[in-house]
Amino acid sequence: MILKLHIGSLIGSTLMCVIDLKDIDRRLNIDSWKRYYASFLQGARALPVDLAISAQVRLIRTFWRGPSNFTLLEVGCGTARFSLVFAREGAAVVGVDVVKEALLLAKSIFREEGVKAEFICADMAYLPFRNGAFDVIFGAGSIEHAKDTSSVVTEVARTLSKKGIFAATVPLVSLSVVYLVLRGTIPDIPLIRHLVEFLHFRLLKNKFKTLGYEKAFTERGIRKIFSSAGLTNIETGVFDIEHPITLFNDARIKNLLNKLAHLRPFWPFIFIKGEKIHA
Repeated sequence: MILKLHIGSLIGSTLMCVIDLKDIDRRLNIDSWKRYYASFLQGARALPVDLAISAQVRLIRTFWRGPSNFTLLEVGCGTARFSLVFAREGAAVVGVDVVKEALLLAKSIFREEGVKAEFICADMAYLPFRNGAFDVIFGAGSIEHAKDTSSVVTEVARTLSKKGIFAATVPLVSLSVVYLVLRGTIPDIPLIRHLVEFLHFRLLKNKFKTLGYEKAFTERGIRKIFSSAGLTNIETGVFDIEHPITLFNDARIKNLLNKLAHLRPFWPFIFIKGEKIHA
């Protein structure tokens, strides 16, 4: 795989991490997700079935019309089971995440499947790749975990090849945002963002932020971020899956919330896709 990596390469069983921990979003994300993945590494429980993976794969198949042996970067890859699907079909896969424990699990899964990939412990805002290295870049619920999402998308666009695509799924500011705020999601709307950050960081001391730092976007806002990064042919739409409801245990409430989530005013998540027309 000729990608001209510069830093943080996973070699053998060693992970080299080059990550700046001075920002609260990075610290919170690493601490939260490290606890989440550590139990799997210790064999405490089996990896959960991810309801979103098949929908994510369909999303890329919709937009990528090139050959199957494309170069694929998954940012915030976690255990990289999305990328595994395309790696089996011949794609050259690289996974990036800030959590070493997640990458160790990903490496184990790929090894058991007999599939090759490169895993790198690095920050999405500082990708250790040359310009234009990847045909397809995908972020499944990842770019919203960066406080400065614009910098992340700009950096991703830099590493995208000419005619390449970047697709992501992100939380949406909608009528479901109350539920999202209760679990720690911060609406990316200037005044509201500061108020909710004060609530969760200062008053609640991150009590409900089990998934780290996370934002929700307006459709217009996330499209503007992609456009400012130089991406074109931008498309957005509902990320239509059965959403796991963790805040409530009652089956009737979960069923009602999932029905509401499929109505436009209540969409909790959307996909966004942009293309890089110029090198």
